[in-house]
Amino acid sequence: MQIKRAQELDPLSPIFEVNIATVYIMKGDLDAAMEHSQRLIDLDPNYSLAHDPLGKIYIKQHRNAEAVAAFQKDVGSDRSALALGSLGQALCTSGQTRRSAGRAQRA
Repeated sequence: MQIKRAQELDPLSPIFEVNIATVYIMKGDLDAAMEHSQRLIDLDPNYSLAHDPLGKIYIKQHRNAEAVAAFQKDVGSDRSALALGSLGQALCTSGQTRRSAGRAQRA
């Protein structure tokens, strides 16, 4: 992965950890994705996407309440469309469709 080379050049950049974790999620290697997700949170827990890969891992593992909690942390630090969309997806997946719709109307 070329992103790993970029990470070697700038090991403290959180966006590289987001991207690497995302690639591992897409490949289905949730253990590697979890490792990079935890590293990302350790680097900067307030980074706007710090909890996004973790939430996506939890969705894949059917740990919906934990996914909602992870995405809520991102929304708390960044009300971007990505953060709100990820939270909405987790809320719908966990059966909280009314809560999800309410969030969309307030955004």
